[in-house]
Amino acid sequence: MTRLRWAVALLGTAGLLALPASAATSDTTPPSTITVTGAGTVSSAPQVTVWSFGATAHADAASGAFAAASSTMRKVIAALKAQGIAADDMQTQEVSLMVQVSDDGTKTIGYAASTSVQVTVRAIDKVGAVVDAAVAAGATDVGGPSFDVAGRDELYRRALGAAVDDATAKARVLAAKAGVTLGRIASLTEGSDAVPVSRHDASPQSGAGVPIEPGQSEVTASVTAVFAVT
Repeated sequence: MTRLRWAVALLGTAGLLALPASAATSDTTPPSTITVTGAGTVSSAPQVTVWSFGATAHADAASGAFAAASSTMRKVIAALKAQGIAADDMQTQEVSLMVQVSDDGTKTIGYAASTSVQVTVRAIDKVGAVVDAAVAAGATDVGGPSFDVAGRDELYRRALGAAVDDATAKARVLAAKAGVTLGRIASLTEGSDAVPVSRHDASPQSGAGVPIEPGQSEVTASVTAVFAVT
């Protein structure tokens, strides 16, 4: 009877020891995937330019320098409005005052006051006339242009769709080379929204005044896609 009990006990122990081996055969490998990045670009002719027009004046007294610079800037703003620039498209950018000293730095010899306004011009063919009008009104500093496109959000969404198409095409190539079947997109991550990049490959939009070459602005988007494969 004692020997029989030991045999049963040993048999039970052997069964327990076999369980981990059975568990190890279970498939715990995660599903296979392919990860790719895609990029999309949409080009459009820019319709918007941004400029900076400034006025600088010198005087013996600070108040005199400010008064002169302010008077010139009022004329510049009036000239811009006469060119059809809306008040909402003009914003004061800077107002500054600097003390001017002698060469040896021992005494004040005057003051220089500056003021500038940032201007958005929404018609490319009017840019030359706008710049000329500002300079004729007394602007002593001109900066720009920076180009932008109208409806950039819609252009970005189109670029985003192109980026997904690009990622899908890449995944198909990789799946074919790997001998697997491409499945659905398991994960899709949007990249950063890129600032439009201008390419100067178009004819100048001269109109009146300074000639401007708007070129083409490119809006880009990127995505990272993870595809399931079988």
